[in-house]
Amino acid sequence: MLTDDEDILQTQISVASAQIPISYYVINQYNNRLFYQLGTSPVTSATFTEGNYNSSSFLDELKSKIPSISVVFNKTNGKYIFARTASFNFLWFGSNCFEILGLDPTQDYNVLASPYNLPAPFPCQF
Repeated sequence: MLTDDEDILQTQISVASAQIPISYYVINQYNNRLFYQLGTSPVTSATFTEGNYNSSSFLDELKSKIPSISVVFNKTNGKYIFARTASFNFLWFGSNCFEILGLDPTQDYNVLASPYNLPAPFPCQF
């Protein structure tokens, strides 16, 4: 298309149109499940809707699936803070979304004493 010519000082090329047929969801079948326990109630699971989220938009999804746990996003450090008025547990066995939430995927999180807050140890991964 172009020849090497000493008179050419600058060359620009652009793409007029492009279609990218593949889209990967941030939350998918491999990271959409959380097992939790509220107080002494049975262990329950929440399955999040697959889709693209950011740290703020995922708060609405999490609150819709587990309304009794409040979640705040700390914009300064990129971490979630989970809270409730009573004890709760996040269980790693069966859960596959711990890394997305900023939790260590190799341990349970048992929040048994007041104040019932769980600051995530790591930034969320959106």
